[in-house]
Amino acid sequence: MSGDSVRVAEVLGVLSLATDLGMGMALEHGLRSTVYTVRLAEALGLDEQAAAQAYYASLLYYIGCTVDADVFSRMFGNEIEVRGAAGPLVFGDPRRMMMRFMSNLGGGESGLARITTGARALVQAPAAMKAGAAGHCEVAQMLSDRLAVPDGLREMLAAIYERWDGKGFPGRMRGDSIPLPVRIVQVARDADIQLQVGGLEHAVTTIAARAGRGFDPTVTNAFVRDARAIAPDKPFLLLISGSAMIARLGLHLTGYASTLAARFWLTVVLIPLTIAIVVGLIADLDAPSTGLIRLDQRAMQRLKADLNVE
Repeated sequence: MSGDSVRVAEVLGVLSLATDLGMGMALEHGLRSTVYTVRLAEALGLDEQAAAQAYYASLLYYIGCTVDADVFSRMFGNEIEVRGAAGPLVFGDPRRMMMRFMSNLGGGESGLARITTGARALVQAPAAMKAGAAGHCEVAQMLSDRLAVPDGLREMLAAIYERWDGKGFPGRMRGDSIPLPVRIVQVARDADIQLQVGGLEHAVTTIAARAGRGFDPTVTNAFVRDARAIAPDKPFLLLISGSAMIARLGLHLTGYASTLAARFWLTVVLIPLTIAIVVGLIADLDAPSTGLIRLDQRAMQRLKADLNVE
């Protein structure tokens, strides 16, 4: 990689941090999930093209998911907190997830105001959530057009909330009609969420129970069989866990492997760069994709110079 260029994977890795925060997920959820995705794809024997699609689909998983933040905020109050709390339930029993959302209607208000807001939202919620899921996919596809991602990935982003049993959103796919890379990413993403909740044993038990319901049984069985080779016993932070794991992900961040250096990199480099990228994506969606890459290059070059990093 030349000194004045930035890989698409690096741009998407930073962007995934921003989208994770917007969805109420734990720090580096997207990066860890991508590590698990790659390992699970290898366990299933995917070819290079399909594995690449799974890799990028994992990094872009939440790219359009904050499009309905204003709607969620009106219905639930703190929409980030509500989304984060619902995360472990997304591919479980749909009734439990809906009950979790319903119990938060009118959040942020009290007394009669909450009752009034909750009653109004109760009527609007099912249609709003279905429309929101469709909007997530449309915005994800639109933004992916600006990035140099593998062929076929754009269409896959329309399936991220579909379920094996056909009870997902927007509910147009089920079973094998859901692209295999997406089915892999769904299991990998849920694995990291369940690790946060209760560790590896809990993750294995939960994902195994979702086989044939939320998840593809073949993908689920592969994860359960090779869980200890795919995921750790407890959650970790990539930026402070050593350059070998980071290199595995494909983000060239060597030199930031020690704890202090990585924390400094996160605070001084990553957060400003995330802001720059998000602003670049939102401020001018009609600009050519190279504009985003140039923005990222300039920011990275300035910050590398400040840190005296080659």
